[in-house]
Amino acid sequence: MFEKRHSWPATPFLVERSSIVFALGFNRNPTIALDANREQVGTATHLAIFGEFLLAAPRTIDEHVVLFAAKGAFVGVPRVGAGVQLVGFHRSSVCAPARRFFWNALNVALGGAVPAQKMGAMKLKDKVALISGANSGIGRAIATRFAQEGAHVAVNYLPIGHNAQDAQAEVDDFATTYGETGIAVAGDVSKRDDVQAMFDAVVKQFGRIDIVVNNAGIEFKKPFVDVTDDEWNKVLNVNLFGSFLLSQLGARQMISQGQGGKIINISSVHEDIPFPGYTAYCASKGAIRMMMRNLAMELAPNKINVNNIAPGAIATPINQSVLSDPEAMKNAISEIPWGRFGKPEEVAAVAAFLASDESEYVTGSTYYVDGGLTQQVTLY
Repeated sequence: MFEKRHSWPATPFLVERSSIVFALGFNRNPTIALDANREQVGTATHLAIFGEFLLAAPRTIDEHVVLFAAKGAFVGVPRVGAGVQLVGFHRSSVCAPARRFFWNALNVALGGAVPAQKMGAMKLKDKVALISGANSGIGRAIATRFAQEGAHVAVNYLPIGHNAQDAQAEVDDFATTYGETGIAVAGDVSKRDDVQAMFDAVVKQFGRIDIVVNNAGIEFKKPFVDVTDDEWNKVLNVNLFGSFLLSQLGARQMISQGQGGKIINISSVHEDIPFPGYTAYCASKGAIRMMMRNLAMELAPNKINVNNIAPGAIATPINQSVLSDPEAMKNAISEIPWGRFGKPEEVAAVAAFLASDESEYVTGSTYYVDGGLTQQVTLY
């Protein structure tokens, strides 16, 4: 809740982003923006900028005039004659039609600058998701997108270094930025006791689990003839056995709930494409592909969708050595028809679809997010 209360006439509304100002009228009465950086615009006083932009709209929808602050919360203004009092509301208190109206208005004013997921109903509202290895890279992008879509996100991290602080900061950001609660859960995905403890913590906190994302993974480069037993087992234990454990415990929980669910594996284009020097990694991803297909068949009667996402070259810390080497970067991009590395957010967008009700009839498939890399065979 906002502590301050201000009054102003219910005539104008303003959209402001950085130095760009759009003064929009109400009932065809225009309001002129005098200064992009001033708090007083036209006859409206005490307008404030929350985050990057503010939409203050005296438009009646469900008997409320609604403001939206991009990095804050929705605030509603009940109409009281010519003057109104600004009072705070949590984002969930604002009806979906109002949310869509104001995001559409803002998007038009800003020329399409508003992220698409902000403009419609949230795809994952009140769903509970557990994401392994979610404190960095693709996992973090997926966790963030799920929170944007209204999910309660459990951020798993390996309890080493500063991972605990990073994961907790991530969860705290979900609450302050999106108004959604989450939880940070430590655990080594290759250890059953750790994974069980993760599930117990999430169910205790939120009462259920609807979505499991197997994202945690490791790789190392070494000629096949030099790989040790320990090195081989470490990769298979994290990538494959970890995915097995989370999928199994997730499926058990979802079956007990009786309302279906979603299991998503973050695989790799190397479930298909050879990658010399990374045999253990390729073997783990190829095995995940067949595990996904089997589970899709076995769990279909329980209405649990199981799918893979196969990222190609994505700009994440695991690829930093290539990103920092101009020659290596040039060679990598030469094999990507789209001509660039992908973004973690692009993988997260596919994950949001697979986690949502929109994918209810989708199971047993791999979705490639690779800029055409998998189809690039001219160099082989």
